[in-house]
Amino acid sequence: MSTGSAAPPTSLTTSSRSAESRSWSASSGQTQPPGSCGGRCRRRPSAGLVVDESRPTTRKVRVVTSRNQQVARIDYEADGVLPAAVQAALIEAATRIVRDADAAVLSDYRKGAISDTTISAVVAAASARRTPVLVDPKVPRPDRYRGVTVITPNHHEAEIMAQMAIRTAADVREAARGLHERTGASVIITWGEHGLWVLDAMAGALREEHLPAAAREVADVTGAGDTVIAVLALGLASGATLTEAARLANHAAGLVVARFGPAAVTAAELQAVTEAPGR
Repeated sequence: MSTGSAAPPTSLTTSSRSAESRSWSASSGQTQPPGSCGGRCRRRPSAGLVVDESRPTTRKVRVVTSRNQQVARIDYEADGVLPAAVQAALIEAATRIVRDADAAVLSDYRKGAISDTTISAVVAAASARRTPVLVDPKVPRPDRYRGVTVITPNHHEAEIMAQMAIRTAADVREAARGLHERTGASVIITWGEHGLWVLDAMAGALREEHLPAAAREVADVTGAGDTVIAVLALGLASGATLTEAARLANHAAGLVVARFGPAAVTAAELQAVTEAPGR
């Protein structure tokens, strides 16, 4: 949601994977105030991170062939529930930071950092400023995400959450409507080579739209879902409608999957592809 100021939009991202030297639970550009978390965590003043010293950073190692075909992935992680003191520090930091954010993203990778309590606390803090909260859901319990603004499951996750197979446009429509009924959220289902299915409930009346995939070639789908939710948040924070933000996110995902390995999209690349003839 745009603040109307000249400053760039800010966002809060809560995640359970990171490139930091320890697993982290919340991030922003603000300095954390002093506080006690029982010696189990510490705060990085420069980045505003809550760090759990008792667990390693999640690492995902991909084994690939010389032709860039993935053979296996090996994960090094601890995915247990956060210690109570660490969770309390995370909730304190996240709820304070989200009050000054234009969008909040909860990336629920099932690594233990995101609890029901954390989600509820962030939603409550965001609602005071009508700040959109977007969730990439991995736990297949729709009621866990009640109150968030947007959920972005891929079609496999949507099948599990909705308890139905998704094979046709009618199926994906039914699944999205069912997830909306159980969460109250807008629903964007990432549907692989079929693109995105958008159920927009932000304006009151439901609006549904199928956005065909923007990718012309696919080299690697790693990070496509992360790209979608990141660009969605950027669009909403800048004042776009959900459908407008989804169109932008669809183009961004199309750029990412054309490259091997995790990739980042620049503003110039995104502008060029959206302004290309026929787009």
